[in-house]
Amino acid sequence: MVVLHGCSQSPIKPAETHLRADPAPAEATIPAPVQIAPVLPLPRPAPPPETYTVVVTNVRAQDLLFALARDANINVDIHPGITGLVTLNAIDQTLPQLLTRIARQIDLRYEVDGSNLIVLRDTPFLRTYRIEYVSASRNVKMQSTSSTQFAAAASGAGSGGAGWNGSGWPAVVVSSFTWGLLTRIAVPRRDPGAPPGGPARHRRRCRP
Repeated sequence: MVVLHGCSQSPIKPAETHLRADPAPAEATIPAPVQIAPVLPLPRPAPPPETYTVVVTNVRAQDLLFALARDANINVDIHPGITGLVTLNAIDQTLPQLLTRIARQIDLRYEVDGSNLIVLRDTPFLRTYRIEYVSASRNVKMQSTSSTQFAAAASGAGSGGAGWNGSGWPAVVVSSFTWGLLTRIAVPRRDPGAPPGGPARHRRRCRP
């Protein structure tokens, strides 16, 4: 009689923090393709801007500006320092075009704030621009060294004579300073006709 006897060890239960394979994701159904694309509405043309015809000779600037604002049905604020006479012959032009032509004859500048037209004297003013940029500075220098030597050809039984050798170090320097460039652009520009020490015209200031 033969008797076989054996023993085995029960498997160790893994801990809760033991690494386990992620369960396979459930198969998702692919939606059916769109057979009919939506029809977009036809674009509507923008209404043409309103134009005006102005023919005046030696008219006070304040009177002309007030008449233009009244015909354009907008509010207007005119600085009392606006003086001078205007002579103009304009046919079918928009209000900004008329104001630009008037500003070439007398010293004024204008701003449009919604339905309000503000006409001011053309004097130095301060305006702040907000500029979004990355404050970064970079200075890169690339240099390559090369050396070349040529030996003279040998003559008869003698050895070769002295030749020519030379070396070069071409260098390329690239600098990028964003804030320095902006400050140079935003430096107040002085009117060539202004007296020394006078204010700059249309000064600008950058704010990071």
